This record gives sequence, structure tokens and C-alpha cells, in this order.
Amino acid sequence: MRKSEISYRICSYAFLLLLLTFTGCAKEQDSLTDEQTVEMQTSAEKTEMEEITTEEKTAEPIITEVDWSDFFNGMNGAAVVYDADENGYQIYHQELALTQRSPCSTFKIISSLIALENEIIRPDDSTRTWSGEIFWNEEWNQDIDFSQAFRTSCVWYFREVIDEIGKDLMQEELDKLQYGNCDISDWEGRLNTNNSNPALTGFWIESSLLISPREQVEVMERIFGDTSEYSEETINQLKQVMLVPEENEAGISIYGKTGMGKANGVVIDSWFTGFAEAKDKRIYFCVYLGETEDQNVSSAKAKEIAIQIVSDYLGSENEADTQNLTYEEMMDQFYEKFYAGLSQEEIEERITEGISYYQASKYYGEVTNYWENIRGVTDISNVIEPLYFTDMKYYREEDFQNDPKIIIHLAKNEIYARHGYIFKDEDLYSYFMGCAWYRPAVAGEEFDDAVFNDYERKNLELLAAMDREPEQ
Repeated sequence: MRKSEISYRICSYAFLLLLLTFTGCAKEQDSLTDEQTVEMQTSAEKTEMEEITTEEKTAEPIITEVDWSDFFNGMNGAAVVYDADENGYQIYHQELALTQRSPCSTFKIISSLIALENEIIRPDDSTRTWSGEIFWNEEWNQDIDFSQAFRTSCVWYFREVIDEIGKDLMQEELDKLQYGNCDISDWEGRLNTNNSNPALTGFWIESSLLISPREQVEVMERIFGDTSEYSEETINQLKQVMLVPEENEAGISIYGKTGMGKANGVVIDSWFTGFAEAKDKRIYFCVYLGETEDQNVSSAKAKEIAIQIVSDYLGSENEADTQNLTYEEMMDQFYEKFYAGLSQEEIEERITEGISYYQASKYYGEVTNYWENIRGVTDISNVIEPLYFTDMKYYREEDFQNDPKIIIHLAKNEIYARHGYIFKDEDLYSYFMGCAWYRPAVAGEEFDDAVFNDYERKNLELLAAMDREPEQ
């Protein structure tokens, strides 16, 4: 690259920066004007908006029947997902989704909620003393605290908690939550045909209390939704024990509780219900499995199916969101992250310093040819922009179909470079030092890939696989 050409490109970039600066000022002024307009809004207009919002909230939800049979693999079951933002339900096997069954251990969400709200359970002082009776679950045969009791679904612990809550408060809370049939008449659980041990029975275990999968979802929304009547402290404490840690990845946090009930030794009810969050999105869900001949029905299987459905639902939502980002919007975010706070002179200095590194890299010729002949870019974009926005959108293999192997290799390593990874390979180091946005900061042995977001993890997996493929 000739010096005169470099100077011309730097001047062009400086002019671009000035345009961006003036545009930013204009946008800021527009923003101020918009804020002033909002402040001048009349009370009548505000009242009208509030009325419209109220009408939207009270509108009948949209119900969509979906085919999730592939997830169930022949098992007798139902699934419900409620998206509050869309005011819509997605329901698989609607008849079963409306059928009331025993909640079993999913009811621990409710007993925990009531006990936390009324300080019957205080998480920092919640250990209860084991009676010494040997139970079938070895994890119950010890003094146990709230978190461990919830995680292991310890029935004797929650039998004590529910007795301390008492019939009156329990009935009042279930009526408020509209929890299924709200029937706690068989308080001791004598209707349970599978167990006669009073420490392991109760109205919520194959007894008088019944609830449908759709009602489970509705209750989850009443507890964790925007109109919840419960304290923030209680909700946060409950979320801590409901979080499914092994699934707290990919930008999705799943909270829930399993439940399983038997009759005469046969599993007849299996559940996993709760809610999930991703970015600013929250959905409520329930998966139910009933008795199925020649199938291993269990709460673990219900949980597995629920996680698959939730991940598929929120994953597709996230992907749809990213596809709505324009190139300009992604560039805005990129500039804000890597160039905000730098003066025009500082950016020009970075470009100038980087060019010598860039030209020293063995990738210089191929990358320049790629930008000019495949992307049709002849300015300094290859110095100031990334190859791909792998931290902002999900890519597919076809997105790279016209790229030579060296670009795949660099795009993969660009994910690390974005986080300041210091490359030991001299050519990779020289190439990224030639990028005005790159700032080496973390040695390889100290680098933690936990810094990657879900876009980066998924794109890295794809690019790494493509980088391993032999040349065709």
C-alpha cells in the first residue's frame, strides 16, 4: 500500500468522523427536543394512554396450539408456555393442559413463597433438625437447611413448614393465587395411596389439591410477573433456590421445580414448572407427563423436555431479535464500544500505527484482496471494522460460504481479540495489532472464556468447526 494512498484513506476517515460527530450532535439535539415534547404532554393524553394500557392488559390472551410431539417422544403429556409480552399462550395437548392433577413437589414453590413472605423461613437461619428416621432419600437423613431442602425436594422439611404456615394462612394465600381447586381439606394427606408416613404426605401429594398445567403457568405469572404482590426480597430468595444452575448459560436463565407422584407404586404425575428469562424477556412454562405404558415417565424427563422447549422458544426469539439489527446499528454499537472517548487525532494515530503491523502480517495480501474483491470495499474498513459482528448476531455456515479459509481462521480468532487476548502467534498478533480497535490486554494463560456472550460462543463453535475442515 503506497503512502499517498494511506494518507488519502486517513483523510477520508477523518472526514467520516467529522460527519459522525455532527450527526451525533444533531441526534442529541433531537433527543432533547423529544424529551421536552414528552414533558409537555397533557394530563389528558397521559390518562388516555393509561386507559389504553389497561385495556391491553385485560385483553383476552391469544392461544396457539403447537405440535411439540417430537419433544415428548410418544409420552402422554402436555406443555404450556405463556409469553406476557405477547399476551399469548403456546399449548401442546390442550385437553390435558386443562386437566387438574396433583401438584406434588411443584407445590414447594408455593409453600416456600408463603413461608419466606411471612418469615417462617429465614434463609440465613433455616436449618431444621432431622428426627433420626431413615428415609428412602439419603440426602434427607440429616439436619437440612432451606436451600438444600428445596434442591433435594425434602418432603419432611416442607411438611413441617406447611404445618407452621397453618390452614388459615395457607387457604388465604391459595385463594389469592387462584391455585387450581384451592382444596386443602385433606391436610394430612390421608388420600395418598402410595404412602402412609405422616412425615411424607400432605394435601399437595396425590390428595385433595389439584391444578392443571395451564393454571400452574398462570400462578407462576402471578408470583413472578410485573403485578406480583410479593416483596422483592421474597422473590429474589425464591429465585435463588429455583435457579437451574447447569442451564444458566446461553443467555437464558431457567427457574423451576420438579414434582412427581405415584399411585400404588406407579408414577402417574410428573412435572416441571417455572419461568425463564433472557435479556428483557420472561416467559412462564409448565410441562406435565402422565402415566404412559412402556415409557419411563419421571420428573427428570419433564424437566428435560421443558428445558428443550424453553431454550428453543427463547433461542429463536433471540435469533429473531439479532436479525433485526441493521449493519448501521451494529456499527454504531461497535464504534461506541471501541472508539468512544477517543479524539479524531487519537483514532488517526491508531490507524497509522496499525498499518505497519498489518503490512508485516503474512495475512496482509489475502485479507486486502478479500476486502477489495469479495466485499468490494476499497477504503480503510479493513483496519477500523471487524470482519464479522460475531458478538451481536448468530451466523450460519452459509454466511461464510464465499470466504477463503484464512478469513474463517481470522474471524474465529477475532472473537478472542475483541476481549484483548494476546496472541503468541506472531502473524496473528501482527494482524490484530493492525486493527485500530484491538488492544492487547490478557495473556493466554490468564484468559477466561466466560467473557464470551452467547453469540460469541455459538459463532466460535461454528467457526472452529469450519476452521478444522480441510481445503476442498
